[in-house]
Amino acid sequence: MERHDIRKTFAYDGVGTFNAAGEGGGGTGGNACGCTDDAATNYDPAAEYDDGSCEYSVPGCTDATACNYDADATDDDGSCLALDECGVCGGDGIADGACDCEGNGPATGYDCEGNCLNDADGDGTCDEFEITGCTDASACNYNADATDDDGSCLALDECGVCGGDGIADGACDCDGNGPATGYDCDGNCLNDADGDGTCDEFETSGCTDATACNYNADATDDDGSCLALDECGVCGGDGIADGACDCDGNGPATGYDCDGNCLNDADGDGTCDEFETSGCTDATACNYSADATDDDGSCLALDECGVCGGDGIADGACDCDGNGPATGYDCDGNCLNDADGDGTCDEFEITGCTDSTACNYNADCDRRRRFV
Repeated sequence: MERHDIRKTFAYDGVGTFNAAGEGGGGTGGNACGCTDDAATNYDPAAEYDDGSCEYSVPGCTDATACNYDADATDDDGSCLALDECGVCGGDGIADGACDCEGNGPATGYDCEGNCLNDADGDGTCDEFEITGCTDASACNYNADATDDDGSCLALDECGVCGGDGIADGACDCDGNGPATGYDCDGNCLNDADGDGTCDEFETSGCTDATACNYNADATDDDGSCLALDECGVCGGDGIADGACDCDGNGPATGYDCDGNCLNDADGDGTCDEFETSGCTDATACNYSADATDDDGSCLALDECGVCGGDGIADGACDCDGNGPATGYDCDGNCLNDADGDGTCDEFEITGCTDSTACNYNADCDRRRRFV
């Protein structure tokens, strides 16, 4: 806890209640402590005791944005300064005639911003540094060093000569060669009545259809003589003769037309009526006839004994050989009579002991008895 030294002055005379100097009744009003230094800005002439609270004025720059700002100053004395363009606090900046803070002057012919002191044509090149010549980069005599165009620019002619006159009159090329006979320099015919691109003096008559069998690759004028191959490969021929089936004059086979179709086929099976053969046409039948073309309903199947169209096992027999069942059994080997259902037919039962651990065990017995 902060401690304070409080002192009061009392004036009294005789018996009674006394107040500190400057205080009213009840101890209120007045203050004997304060700054007693009349040089201080907060000097208190009523204070009788100095309590260390005196404050004093500190002159200096109080502008925090100034380069000489004094954080301890309480009274601004007008001494605040700013950085000049060279970063000097309160400095004068770049010297007259200089271009930078180091005192460097401009290059010859220029000001500090790099602008020409003299540039009559305003092209950015100082008059003392101008070079005349051709400034057109597309010209064949372009001068990369020229700054003032003097009107001397030239172009390549069609022969690649800088400022040349090009192809001579009457010539077709830069070497002075003239056109071929019958043609102009562009290769067009001087005379071409039919406009086919072949000069009249070079025309050749013939068949110009490349698909024709008598096509003439040298012909330039079609004379209507084009022919086609007939079906026999003869150029301009009449093809297969009437009644013949081929180019050799062969007629159709007997019973057929030239396309191999039957002249007569009542059932529409593709076999001509005159060549039909009756029989079994079912390839799964045991009497199938590969030569038959008309099925006559004679197809047969194998019976259970493998006989084509047979009746199978005879009644009362157990197999295809006619053998009957063993006595007392049916064809499946089942007893005809087996009252106890033990699988031994009644007529073949043998009574006795069936317990193999008994001393009188009878292995031939089928019926078991329990002994006590």
